Amino acid sequence: MRFTTKLRGMSSTLTTPTFYFNDIVRGGDELLARAKRLAGGLNALGLGPGDVVAVLMRNRAEYADVIGACRIAGTYYCAINWHFTPEEVRLLVLDSGAKAILGDGDLIDAVSAALPAELPVLAVGSSSLAGALPYESWLASQADYGGPEVSPRAHMVYTSGTTGRPKGVVRDPIPLEELPARQAAIQFVVEATFGVSPGCRALVPAPLYHSAPTLFTQHALQQAEILVLMERFDPEKLLALIEKYRIDVVYLVPIMYVRLLRLPDEVRAKYDVSSVRFVASTGAPCAPDVKAKMIAWFGPVINETYASSETGMITSIGSLEALEHPGSAGRPVGDARIAIYSEDGKLLKTGEVGLIHFKQPAF
Repeated sequence: MRFTTKLRGMSSTLTTPTFYFNDIVRGGDELLARAKRLAGGLNALGLGPGDVVAVLMRNRAEYADVIGACRIAGTYYCAINWHFTPEEVRLLVLDSGAKAILGDGDLIDAVSAALPAELPVLAVGSSSLAGALPYESWLASQADYGGPEVSPRAHMVYTSGTTGRPKGVVRDPIPLEELPARQAAIQFVVEATFGVSPGCRALVPAPLYHSAPTLFTQHALQQAEILVLMERFDPEKLLALIEKYRIDVVYLVPIMYVRLLRLPDEVRAKYDVSSVRFVASTGAPCAPDVKAKMIAWFGPVINETYASSETGMITSIGSLEALEHPGSAGRPVGDARIAIYSEDGKLLKTGEVGLIHFKQPAF
């Protein structure tokens, strides 16, 4: 099954945010310059539109390079869970058809024996693998992408593999002439479910090898004024970053709520989170009592979405409606269509239990 993405291309006139990761601060011009060089470098390695670069990397500033470069050069990036075993990494590299891999040097070293021998390797940080290209010095030597304008690509998502091996989800490119007309639908869905809108100040504490955080980041890199990426989730540090950068949009998952709520009252009271206007919650159902406690703390800004890697965001429910209807997954977003069928294919009536069938035309 193939799906289609409708995402705006990155051009020299595109506004990009000030990007923060630990002590690294990169302005929009630098982000764009690095993305152009990486796009050119991938081209020089033989990757063209529709080809795949595998990414085996912890949350790092270099993810912004990858996301931008894939939009420019029309390549996909396959973000691999860096907790995977070497054989699991090999499976995704081979199944995705990756023509290069970029990753943390130590992670590359740990799986090097399982990688195809001919695969070009870009190592972020030191690597003992013979032939690995040191990413920063390699990037500095690359020419800007000089190819034609192509339809932008994004991430090649792999499903969680709960019923077998992970399966890749490929979104077909949109013809360039159709892109402007199809941006409004995807932007509406993204703003309704993730809160990402022009000029927002966004924070991502979740690992970018997951589909929702990387989608959130893709759009924030196009629209935000500020984008803060955390190396890993830490509840008190998250609160400190919200206060420091006056964050108004943040991506969280329910287990993060639980850890935030476990903070002592005196720690929670130290930080001002009043700037937050939208918390995007997906990845797992949120227990009604947990959501109610978060709403009591942050205010009516918690927005839960029912989604899947294959289809994108399907439903959304805001805080006030969630308090009135605990456990609800909300209403369809945009032109999303939902129906409930029996196992033998019969359309069921309201209140009957069956299999959920849905489609999100925006994706």
